[in-house]
Amino acid sequence: MADTSEATSLSSTSTNDSNRTMTGSVDDDAMFLMVLKCIVVPVLFGLITVVGLTGNGLVIYVIVTKPRMRTVINLLLLNLAIADVCFVIVIPPFTAYMEATSSWPFGEVPCRLLHYLVNVTAYVTVYTLVLIAALRYATIVHSTSTVQYRTRRNVMLAVAAIWVLMLLVNSPILASYGVVYEDEYVICDIKANSPSIQRQVHCIVMLYLHSSET
Repeated sequence: MADTSEATSLSSTSTNDSNRTMTGSVDDDAMFLMVLKCIVVPVLFGLITVVGLTGNGLVIYVIVTKPRMRTVINLLLLNLAIADVCFVIVIPPFTAYMEATSSWPFGEVPCRLLHYLVNVTAYVTVYTLVLIAALRYATIVHSTSTVQYRTRRNVMLAVAAIWVLMLLVNSPILASYGVVYEDEYVICDIKANSPSIQRQVHCIVMLYLHSSET
């Protein structure tokens, strides 16, 4: 009888120890996620914002204030810097807030504009780099025959065309994202319940990936 009681006691102790271990592991995971989302992500995104604004701001300042720096290539670099500034002013701060709070209190319109700006600035960056590569190719390989086309006026027209085209191409994003209610949380995410919205977003993502590969 004593042996049975001792075995039962040992089994109960072992079970309690196992439960405490599992509880401790769950608490550690929860603490890790809390530190990651509430401290690490906001700090890193804050650094990205500061560094991005500082670096790109200096590029914009130098090119705008120094007439001799307004070469054809530098105008394209200026466009890259402007696109990056538009990105870092909006995207990292709001994304860090969403990660830290798991909520979106800013409403429907800012949510749509946030994702719209992400896509527009990404496309503008990609196609500006493509334009830089094409311009360098023309300068090196066909220097004499393309000199009349490699002017600041034509570059500015090309940059304006990129912005207008990207604003139009990414317009479906404005209807694809919005405020979504999940359990007790209000978040800013894609509204993927509609097949038409899924197709629009898929087409835009595939176009971006294809552009990045080429």
